[in-house]
Amino acid sequence: MKTSFKVLCSIGSLISLFSTHQAIAENQASATPSAPTAASNTPSAPLQATGVKVISATELKEKIDKKSCKVIDVRAALEYSEEHVPSAVNIPYKERSEKNIKDPENFDEKADRFDLTKLPANKTDGLCFYCRGEKCWASYKASLVTKKSGRTNVFWVREGMPAWKSQNYATEKMGVN
Repeated sequence: MKTSFKVLCSIGSLISLFSTHQAIAENQASATPSAPTAASNTPSAPLQATGVKVISATELKEKIDKKSCKVIDVRAALEYSEEHVPSAVNIPYKERSEKNIKDPENFDEKADRFDLTKLPANKTDGLCFYCRGEKCWASYKASLVTKKSGRTNVFWVREGMPAWKSQNYATEKMGVN
């Protein structure tokens, strides 16, 4: 009888643990709606954006070393706090518009949220955008919205944080190395 009770308690604990884990996962998914999951059918972001120069992680590193651009991390604040490119500032792009693979530049930017007022006042400053990689459209859309606002030196790291990390470049956590 004691063994059966222990087994039932263990099963109950596992069910409770699973339910808690599932609730956390659902909460995280709703907190970052544009974050793709491993099983996601999210289409890859386009290969280019009109008026925006696509750059690699290596080119981003060179620009950082030369201090020739301000680095903008458009991921959610939580992701930024966990790990980001050194010198990057966090200006989240809250994506609500569709990902239109047939006409990717035709998206409803009014449905999305991106605070252009947080960008430098000088419209000729270099701005380099990145996010979660090729399945994340946030940096693509942020770079296009920024270019349409009259900025002249807009760069997009299409491969994003995964490419930065694959080069073994340093990262920071909430401003700490």
